[in-house]
Amino acid sequence: MKQLLNEQAPDPRVQEDWNRQRYTATVIRERHKRGIACVLLADEVGMGKTYTALAAIATHLFETSRNNRKALLVVPNDLLSAKWEQEIRTFNRDYLQHKGRKQLRPLVVGGYWDLVQNLHDYENVDVPRISETMLKSFAYLVLKWFDARRKRGKHRQRWAICDGLDDLHPDVLALSSHLSQLALNNYLDEQKSLEPERFDQMAGDLVTDQSYDFLKELFRDFGAQQDAMEPNVYVVAMSKLRRAKSNNPQSKLFASYIVTRALKRRREQTRQDVIRSVDKSNLVCQLLDAPASKKKQLEGLGDWLGKLYYANLWGFEAVVDATIADAGPEQVIADLLGEHPGRCIKDLSDRIVETKLREANIVLSVIDEVHNWKNGGNGAQDFAQVFREAIPNKLMMSATPFQLHQDELGRIFEFVAAENDQSLDVVRQLIAPDGPASRCLAASARFQGAWGRLGHADVVMLQSFVDTHPNHDGASRVTALSAFAAENPCSEEFAAFVSALVDYYQSIQDLRQDLSKVVIRHTKSRDKRHVHAGKDYVRTGSPNYAQPRSALYTTAGLGDTSGALLSYLGMRVEQRVRQDSLQNGKEANAHLLSGFASSFGAFRESNKDLAAGERVSEATKRYLKFFESALRRTTHPKVSATVDRALANYRAGSKTLIFCERLATQDEIVQTLRTRIAAEDFKSIGIDGTKRMRRDILRDHLAVELYWSRSWQAAHRKSEKLIANQEQISAALERLEERLGRLNSRQRDKILDLLLLDAHSPHNLCTDMFRGILESEAALRVYLRLESNPELQSFDDDPDDEPDANPLADALGEITNGPTIWHPVDDSVALHARLWKLLEDECAQFQNSAGSADLSAFAHLLLDVGQGLRKILLRLDTLASIGSARADRLGVAAVEVIDHSTDHPLRSPWHRLQSFLGVLCDAQGSIRRPQQHSSRRQSLWKGVYLRDEEIVTELHGDVKPETRISRCAAFNSPLLPDILVCTAIGSEGIDLHLNCDEIIHHDLPWNPARFEQRTGRIDRVGSLGERMYQVDPQQHRLDIGVPFLAFDYDEFRFKTLHSRAQKFEVLLGQPEFTTDVDERLDDPDNTDPTRTDEDEATNISAPPAVSLPAELVDLIRIDLSAESFSL
Repeated sequence: MKQLLNEQAPDPRVQEDWNRQRYTATVIRERHKRGIACVLLADEVGMGKTYTALAAIATHLFETSRNNRKALLVVPNDLLSAKWEQEIRTFNRDYLQHKGRKQLRPLVVGGYWDLVQNLHDYENVDVPRISETMLKSFAYLVLKWFDARRKRGKHRQRWAICDGLDDLHPDVLALSSHLSQLALNNYLDEQKSLEPERFDQMAGDLVTDQSYDFLKELFRDFGAQQDAMEPNVYVVAMSKLRRAKSNNPQSKLFASYIVTRALKRRREQTRQDVIRSVDKSNLVCQLLDAPASKKKQLEGLGDWLGKLYYANLWGFEAVVDATIADAGPEQVIADLLGEHPGRCIKDLSDRIVETKLREANIVLSVIDEVHNWKNGGNGAQDFAQVFREAIPNKLMMSATPFQLHQDELGRIFEFVAAENDQSLDVVRQLIAPDGPASRCLAASARFQGAWGRLGHADVVMLQSFVDTHPNHDGASRVTALSAFAAENPCSEEFAAFVSALVDYYQSIQDLRQDLSKVVIRHTKSRDKRHVHAGKDYVRTGSPNYAQPRSALYTTAGLGDTSGALLSYLGMRVEQRVRQDSLQNGKEANAHLLSGFASSFGAFRESNKDLAAGERVSEATKRYLKFFESALRRTTHPKVSATVDRALANYRAGSKTLIFCERLATQDEIVQTLRTRIAAEDFKSIGIDGTKRMRRDILRDHLAVELYWSRSWQAAHRKSEKLIANQEQISAALERLEERLGRLNSRQRDKILDLLLLDAHSPHNLCTDMFRGILESEAALRVYLRLESNPELQSFDDDPDDEPDANPLADALGEITNGPTIWHPVDDSVALHARLWKLLEDECAQFQNSAGSADLSAFAHLLLDVGQGLRKILLRLDTLASIGSARADRLGVAAVEVIDHSTDHPLRSPWHRLQSFLGVLCDAQGSIRRPQQHSSRRQSLWKGVYLRDEEIVTELHGDVKPETRISRCAAFNSPLLPDILVCTAIGSEGIDLHLNCDEIIHHDLPWNPARFEQRTGRIDRVGSLGERMYQVDPQQHRLDIGVPFLAFDYDEFRFKTLHSRAQKFEVLLGQPEFTTDVDERLDDPDNTDPTRTDEDEATNISAPPAVSLPAELVDLIRIDLSAESFSL
């Protein structure tokens, strides 16, 4: 491990987490070596299971000198494939040692056959001389890539060189046996992001059949490095494991190849009979432009199959021949001529793929969120049939515990573990009828019953015991508790509880001995958390950290007698509704107060048809009308509390994440927040007026344009003024205007800036790329926005300027020393140093990947950087303080506002931008466009493309995935929004922890797993809350607000959740609630039925149990950490 992985984390603040992750990966590998080949990693949400898994993958792949091992990474859906891809690239840079250039090379595969095609070990292709046939076939593969990435509505291109070719042409298939189409696509994606203009030029040349030079260059370059680019980590969604149906084009192509290899050296009559049989069963390919005559069709199919024989399709020739030989060639022919040739093809296909899987040397499979397989859906059966026996080692991941008495752990291992795997024997013994799990479950049930019979006085006595025995370890504390119960007067319930606890403790120790062999679970420290709930809920300011509460605790609800009176009135109306319905012969199947604890909007939505119901009396309708009028005269107390807290955070410069269960509540919170912000924070000209003012500010280009010459001067601590030779600059400007045409003042000043940078900066990779823009008319036209690329449209268009330009001397003075939002303070060294560090890294990526950078792409990058970062400096809330005051130059007013804001670092856009640049510099990847591969830097940057800029925004099921990702990226950055209101489905595979350290659970789930999972959106490794807590734990924690109401059903819900949360930590067996978490509710690949959280309300089996002292809870919590296992 020491030779493979860096011992030091890139950030000292996550060193402790990395030490744990690295050690856990070591334990996993050791268990695999000892025959426990299937291990479940069940760390809690936010503990960094991803990096533990990547460390385990690296250990498996690189522990030998040969670079031929691979891994299969199975993820729940396509959305998470991109997230894993970016994490792999970050892991390569920050955690892998680079001796020997060993790296994890991910390939996201789109389906079963994509995976099969890439199992072959493709070697480099040396093409010193490219034949016409090879070039035409390669051009066809490139054209397919172009068509797959064309914008919707754009016509397909037609290249003359590809005339007569299609997917089934023998020449195309022959070349495909030497080139991986997916690897080629990845290569082309990368190259186009670096050289978009050359690709566009090549496409134009090929349309008119003019030049093949760049096409040949691509062919030779890819062929020379294909082996080095070969993927070693296949990333596939669960649903894509399913074998495609027989009528799928790829299935037919593979079946055709099996048939043609089976017909080797067969008599012509046998060939014709077999071809007729498989064609009749629709098992083989149907050729394009086939003749109308069936006889001619079969003759054409036979000719094509004869050519396909020599193709070595996807490198499968040897495996197909060996499988046919093993099955018996004569038997294969007989089966193809029999009644069910499809069965023969499917059986051979599965055996061929399984053999190729073994040959591919896939040594490890990682299955993320494996709890999705507990019922056998979502690809579980497919994995068991094809991959289970072919891949020797498995690492399963899930933060959701399995309930042992339902045999869910057993089912998961049966789907994943190979039959000869020792882990399968361990699990089978664990869950046997009289095994350790069964005994522990029985003890758990007895303990739960005894716990439920405890009274308040018993809890006081337990706390007294804990206070007098503070430092005992587990075994000694159990002994001491038994003695305490025997020596002191106590109730029968107390004595029974102690006896049950002692038995349960011992059964847990017995269970742990075997369970720890196959399950590793770490739980996170809650020390940095602070929960403020109910009557302790803090509307404004910091909570009282002198008495930190790291988990749910016993407290009364939020509210007063007026709220209680309103709740009582609602219950009285509900009684009348039920009474009316019973008199009409049928009980109303509705809860009048459904939604009332959430918001008035949710209440109205739940009961919108009630007042018009025929079974409701006129007297009850008057009650309903009176109740509605009472609601209109007040605000919902919980909505008011949530809004107050979120507003206070916003005004202090902090972001807030809010979760609620109902769309109507989400609407009410969002609209209330927007109304109050507009009325209280944008009093003078309103939010729309501020947006118009920002457009006016953008017209003052001298104040808002990012001039690189001055930025370079600041970054390199050059205190002397930029001195320009005005005659030379004027002459250069004249020459450029002659080439480009008349320019407006903004464009002229951007050229002046480049000329100043050229005159005063040294020659290096980055500054020379700026000089290249001056020398390239195409790049300069892009930089001045005289031309645009549809794939690289600007996201924040600059307003048009007047064509008149300032005198040269005045313009130079403004550029070098005028007021600007990019230099609002005297010392701007730190910010501009980070900006140039980011730019230099981007330039290096251009140069390293392309050899020579595409200057037009670099010009687009500069536009993106300037406009994207400017959105942070010109946030709406920053500009609100300008108000209706109209200075001579609004741009200068904006500079002054940014300058004054630096006195308040949390609210200052200057400090926010400086911090964001630091995060971007540390992140792996690039912000250039277009990109097909996900990277962390790209993910962080996506927020700048968000057009619907709002201070408050929402996530729900109707928000498009692309918009959802952009909103979350913006929330996870210093950009707006500052308040994000989510329904239960708002957290699909997205981290929200970098700039937010406060969450409000406006509505409580019945399920403690969901409560924890939602909190985990901001409580993750490297979160803002963790970073601030490490600086000063007395002044800052991760705040968790729970504004549940008193005198209401909401209070019962809180008590139930609190009780369940504590029991969920220590009790085994099926809980009284579903353990599904939010992501599955919005997963497009989910085929399992999931109950909504509201259904849990009907499954309350008993009153909430009393809360136990935390020390006793810790005593009976099972320890499955890697550290507890002896290697």
